[in-house]
Amino acid sequence: MHKLFIYPISIIRLILLFVYSFILVFFGLIIWYLSGKNIRFGQSISYMWGNGALWLLNIHVTYEGEKPKDGGIIMSNHQGYLDIFTLLAQGRYSIIAKEEIGKWPVIGRAADMIHMILVNRRSAASMMKVMKTLEKELKDGNNIILFPEGKTHTGNKTAPFKRGSFKVATDLGVPINPVAIIYHNPKDAWTGSATFVPHFLNQMGKWRTNLTVAFGQPVQSDDLTTLMTMTKEAIDSLIAANTSSSKK
Repeated sequence: MHKLFIYPISIIRLILLFVYSFILVFFGLIIWYLSGKNIRFGQSISYMWGNGALWLLNIHVTYEGEKPKDGGIIMSNHQGYLDIFTLLAQGRYSIIAKEEIGKWPVIGRAADMIHMILVNRRSAASMMKVMKTLEKELKDGNNIILFPEGKTHTGNKTAPFKRGSFKVATDLGVPINPVAIIYHNPKDAWTGSATFVPHFLNQMGKWRTNLTVAFGQPVQSDDLTTLMTMTKEAIDSLIAANTSSSKK
């Protein structure tokens, strides 16, 4: 599609996404406060936000495998902002995300309400705090999404994983649900030094964006290194199995 058409479509979608997010956050915050900051309500808002974003951006998702019935810890590869919309649209989950997201317009305001757990991976104190929060959330029966690579990354295999969340999983005996997100158009990935708005304008002007979400079988081990290896191999296998069949 010629850029003459791509940019207007992208701009309209960006405006609609911002307006939708603002309205959802505005009325959601009012009800959230009236409900006593109910966690389940906040997760319902994030579920609505994820599904609404996919619809506004015309993201077509093909599913492989069975969605986790009891989320626990859901671990996925991470290629860009579309991952967040896609995973939040799967159920009423909380999500661990990088601290910078809290600075985004509208989204930052909603972080507390939707129970988004923000982490600065360059800060040991922040990492320790998040691990304690993760442990508490899991003990309370909440479902958590996280990206074990710690940053966006493209390729047929995931980048090395961070250890912290796996230690929590082994300590609590919690299974991990591996998930792979495959972009049919590799340019949809948002990695490196690319800034959000230019990337969005270039990529979200397509009529439709195609993704595949592949769910693997839960993995569990009481050994941290073994659990990390099992999870990484599971996600890498899901990526490999679906990359060859994806269409741009």
